[in-house]
Amino acid sequence: MESYDGASVLLVDGDPDSLVQLVAALAPARFALRIARSLEQALALLAEAPAEVVVARQELPGAGGVALLGQVAQRWPQTQRVLLGGYADLDSIEESSVRGEVGRFMAPPWTGAQLRIALRSAIAQHRLDVENARLHAEGSRKNEELAQLNASLEERVRARTDQLARAKLEWEQSFDAISDPLAIVTRDRIVRRANRAYAEVGHLEIRAVPGMKCHQALFGRAEICQGCPLDEVDRAAKSGRARIRIGGHAYRVLAYPLGSGEAVCYYRDVSGEEAVEKQLAQSEKLNAAGQLAAGVAHEINNPLASILAFSQVMKAEPGRTPEDAEALRLIESSALRCKYIVEALLRFVRKPQKEQRTPVDLRVVSEEAAALIRPQIKGLDVEVAVEPPPESVWVLANSNHLVQVLINLLQNAVHAVGTRGRIRIFWCKVGERIGLSVSDDGPGIPRDIRDRIFEPFFTTKAEGVGTGLGLSITHRIVEEHGGSIAVESEAGLGTTFTLLFPPLEDAP
Repeated sequence: MESYDGASVLLVDGDPDSLVQLVAALAPARFALRIARSLEQALALLAEAPAEVVVARQELPGAGGVALLGQVAQRWPQTQRVLLGGYADLDSIEESSVRGEVGRFMAPPWTGAQLRIALRSAIAQHRLDVENARLHAEGSRKNEELAQLNASLEERVRARTDQLARAKLEWEQSFDAISDPLAIVTRDRIVRRANRAYAEVGHLEIRAVPGMKCHQALFGRAEICQGCPLDEVDRAAKSGRARIRIGGHAYRVLAYPLGSGEAVCYYRDVSGEEAVEKQLAQSEKLNAAGQLAAGVAHEINNPLASILAFSQVMKAEPGRTPEDAEALRLIESSALRCKYIVEALLRFVRKPQKEQRTPVDLRVVSEEAAALIRPQIKGLDVEVAVEPPPESVWVLANSNHLVQVLINLLQNAVHAVGTRGRIRIFWCKVGERIGLSVSDDGPGIPRDIRDRIFEPFFTTKAEGVGTGLGLSITHRIVEEHGGSIAVESEAGLGTTFTLLFPPLEDAP
């Protein structure tokens, strides 16, 4: 006789007294009982470990026992379901039973022995269903193995006829899957076979490549590429390598002897790697600048301190004319600007210290920057026009840093217009942000370099004219102030740099 000891049974009843009766009635059967008091708790327990039988009372809190057993039927179809209900539930239970939600229904009065018999029957049905499912799966597996064996036998029969064709297809697919150009080339540089990447680089249809000269197909050259490694392969019967430059690209070419006067040539575009190497070189330059910056700053700040001290003493002397006072103010302002330019370079190569900022009037900043740039355009037909806002516009900033930013932009504008042109400084507002724009009527910035102008050491100026640090430092200062910098430029229509900052809410 089959033993039902330890069979997994889940009791679901929201009534504590009724639950005690259920446990007592099932105690002689020695089932492995778990208890839940609601639909949600029962589903959580089943998710942890399914039961062979779920016994639920119809009068559950919330949705009721039928709803619970319906969900059990959907999620654990092999779990047997027993509903304990009253006579009033018969009509709805019959309809639910038809839908498969309730497997067994026990109406009162029922005894403990009847309940145990019903559960043993349900457990037996569950185990029968599980065994049937196992046997069905085993039969399906055996059938599948038999089908696979038959297919394998048939495949072996066909293998002798299509093995060569399949190997050829696999080789071609592997050949074409290589993302770099690859070709089989004869000693006289005739392409025998090439992959798709080879044809794409040469802008050719793949079927047109065989029969062409390699330098013609890949690079569109009539003459043999300088340093072609095929000469080394032909001469020494060993692999050769070379770096070939075609237009703006650099290729590392590897050639391997294949026998019968042929070689496999592999081409890798290393232009990106060279660009990375250049960036690393620039990083080394930046690192060297960082190491030198402290000493340079000390050597420059000493004479600047003397200039500042004497200019301030002279300003304090009585009897100075307004012209003298203005000249001394400009001397002091220029010395301060030099001091902060050095500090900006130090900030660029190392993390800056937190700086004190005060309310700054953009009108004053624009006028001071224009006054400092005008001596540089004496003798040139260049106009610097300042179009200030109608009233004071305040931002929280370091005044000297903003002047430095404008000076950098104005110097670039002067370089752009040459000996004749017009430069404007005007205020702007975009959304809630306010700021200044510097515009020139020079030739504009070419589109292909517009995205690089803020990179460190990138410059279009002649050797010795610019370092390529001005715009990168400008960009850093603007970001440190919580602002943004944008550039608009069209060929022949000039360039406009726009600086935007959050406005100061409590203006002085």
